[in-house]
Amino acid sequence: MPSPRFLSLDPAKQDAIVAAGLYEFAAHAYDAASTNRIVQRAGISKGVLFKYFADKEAFFLYVAHRTVGAYLAGMPTGQQDLFAWLRAVTAYKLQYVRHQPDTYALFIRMTKDAEHPVYARALRALAELLREFRPGVPLSAERPLRPGVTSDRVLNLLLWIANGLQEQFLATAPDEVDDAFDAAFQGVVDEFDRYLDIVANGLYERE
Repeated sequence: MPSPRFLSLDPAKQDAIVAAGLYEFAAHAYDAASTNRIVQRAGISKGVLFKYFADKEAFFLYVAHRTVGAYLAGMPTGQQDLFAWLRAVTAYKLQYVRHQPDTYALFIRMTKDAEHPVYARALRALAELLREFRPGVPLSAERPLRPGVTSDRVLNLLLWIANGLQEQFLATAPDEVDDAFDAAFQGVVDEFDRYLDIVANGLYERE
């Protein structure tokens, strides 16, 4: 956690320090990331940085947590149907990463070296943050669920599918946001849409 001194800073200054950290941690593995470069980019001294954060690891964990928090804060809202919301979320992910390449690069770096102790700690914290995020979006009122099927179970099923596809994507994901990324991510979006269709319409041909 940052110190009260950091939290008392002007928000724009906080953002500049976090952005400097995100840039460095995205460009370099954790062990190779330089606090000297971070403070130079942020326009502060190293002594000041460590008055804001206990050490490099504490700063990294805060940067990762705040980055995911910013992503969740922009999640689409206003959809009247869970399937419409999930489709909107997939489009949002693509656009977000397109405009925030450092966020993508950091996430790829962590997931591809998930056994690193600092990355592992960060990923556990981020997983908990994501689990707490539950959209208040209903299933379609036009197609009532059959007895025994709840909206929570449907949401869990779809999230499991999405997470499985995400793991497949990350296993071969491009390291940078470029045309190859767009093509790979769009493939995941299209495949997820096929699974949504199966969940919504069933496994078998209609009579």
